[in-house]
Amino acid sequence: MRTQDGPEGFTKRIYWLEVPMLKNVRTIVTDLRFSEDYWENALKYAGVDALKKVPNFKHIVFTRDRHLKDDGKEINPALVEDFKSRGVQCHLMDEMTCNEIMELDYKLNGPMD
Repeated sequence: MRTQDGPEGFTKRIYWLEVPMLKNVRTIVTDLRFSEDYWENALKYAGVDALKKVPNFKHIVFTRDRHLKDDGKEINPALVEDFKSRGVQCHLMDEMTCNEIMELDYKLNGPMD
């Protein structure tokens, strides 16, 4: 699943990931510039069981544009640890096309069942 930025506002639950349609999401690709703050706050307030209802969610890929890359922007290490403690691996990539995203998902997760 590809998102540009996180939902506005913060709640104590990451409610939008709990919709039945998203229970099979394996990888989320999102923009580092616009979603890092969202995820830091969302995971902080949602608690350690926040992602239990999305059992297949194993990878989050933050993408960065050339400006962030030139500035040496990385994912906040605390956010990487927050995801890791919930069973999700963080990855940092340059911006990708739709085909590149699909290829990366296959590489990370293998074929769909």
